[in-house]
Amino acid sequence: MRAGQFSANFHPDLLDAFRSRCKQKGEKYTKVLEQLATLYLQSDGSILFNHAALEPEAKSHGLTESIKAQNPLLELEKKIKKLEEQGEKTDYAIGDAFDRIMDCERALGIGKYSKAMQE
Repeated sequence: MRAGQFSANFHPDLLDAFRSRCKQKGEKYTKVLEQLATLYLQSDGSILFNHAALEPEAKSHGLTESIKAQNPLLELEKKIKKLEEQGEKTDYAIGDAFDRIMDCERALGIGKYSKAMQE
């Protein structure tokens, strides 16, 4: 990639606003981009879908429209995965609880193991 080619892909107003904000905060914009790239990779891209983090300036550049379109499907996928994981844990917990109840009934001679049931 040639020098300047990366910045040529940014919306000019967005890049100017980004550089200005970084300058106001005393940060080099390339370092901020590097940190953002790191966060993006660490979050597997989910950092883009945190609406609370979006500033009004970003919204004015039309960035939220594509995010809003993608977000429901990603959120639904996450919820399904979480429910599946919880279901597996619940199945295991119920099975474990049932086994423990049976052990208690056996030890106490009650329920299925009561003498009245055996006669």
